[in-house]
Amino acid sequence: MKLYWNWFRHLAYVHRQPFNVAIVFRMLFIAPLALTCLSTPPMQAGQLDYFVTTPQPIAQLTPPAATVPPSVATAVRQDIAKRLGLSPTEFKIIDASAQTWGNACLGVASPAELCAQMLVEGWRVEVSDGAQSWIYHTDGVGRNIRLAENLQTPLPTPVARKVLNAIAKQVRVPVAKLKITEVKSAYWNGCLGIYQPNRGCTKIAIQGWQLIVSNGDRSWVYHLNQDGSKLIQNRTASLSQAPVVTSFQFIGDTPGIASDVIFRSIVAGSMTGETRTLTLNHDGALTQMIMGPTIRSQPVVIKKVSPAELRRFTQLLERQQMPNLTGISYFTSAIYADHPHTTFQGMGSTVQFIDSEMAKMPRSLQQIAKVWTQLQKK
Repeated sequence: MKLYWNWFRHLAYVHRQPFNVAIVFRMLFIAPLALTCLSTPPMQAGQLDYFVTTPQPIAQLTPPAATVPPSVATAVRQDIAKRLGLSPTEFKIIDASAQTWGNACLGVASPAELCAQMLVEGWRVEVSDGAQSWIYHTDGVGRNIRLAENLQTPLPTPVARKVLNAIAKQVRVPVAKLKITEVKSAYWNGCLGIYQPNRGCTKIAIQGWQLIVSNGDRSWVYHLNQDGSKLIQNRTASLSQAPVVTSFQFIGDTPGIASDVIFRSIVAGSMTGETRTLTLNHDGALTQMIMGPTIRSQPVVIKKVSPAELRRFTQLLERQQMPNLTGISYFTSAIYADHPHTTFQGMGSTVQFIDSEMAKMPRSLQQIAKVWTQLQKK
């Protein structure tokens, strides 16, 4: 107030006007009020005589995501976008906190996963598309990320009952013996996410669910819309048999593949700690790279696949409808004994399995694994 007082005394001096309290009052209070009235647009007919302020979204009022390393934020957005078939730009980090996880699985282990007991500095990250949210556990740089929780409302009970009754009729198993073992939300195209060669599907986003249903001996994977009125069995991913456990949980990180790659397999998790990666490129080059605690090799071409072999293998992937296997794992308790697990990537899809019980895997996965092994032979 003292600053304003001296300023007005200065104005009076400059303009050689006697200092007058009334003038000061008019300049301090009446003039700003008049300016406000002049700058306010006239009310239209029927306009309500009050102002409404728009509240800021919570995400704008809570900026903890700014403290998350960019590599972590990018990895989380890319992973959830890949799972739902959307663009990473559709998702925002709305909450995050630094954490110390008690094992290498970051506190999120799959049903048949053995986790090394160690302290891992990382993050608990909440990502959202504006309608629903997901919780991720990550390491400090985003190389190891785990989907820990989907904060969306679980499958509604009426939908679950409707679905189980429909599935019981399809698979000819009493509904009392069926159990939904895992469920996750999904966005489907017009074909509910079921791939068939040479079939076009409407590119729309149908909100729905993906379920794994089991009777204890066999498992089935189903795709459905939000209310369960449309239901399709994913036959490619179904009919694994015990002791194989069908799940949506993956072990470790699954990096994307380059556009010039047709197929890639990654074998990891052995007692030696080595990871063996085989990559088949469009030019027919089959390369191998081995990484481990004491070795880090460069990609080495181990075979040149002929155009005829390349064509037959590509046709096999389409015929076995590999995209229908994406996001699904098939493990057994052998993984507790440090048995290696395998990751297949091709046609935009990723699937994990353990090869100790290949005869109990879905037939499509068996065929792909068989031909892939044969292709590696010189």
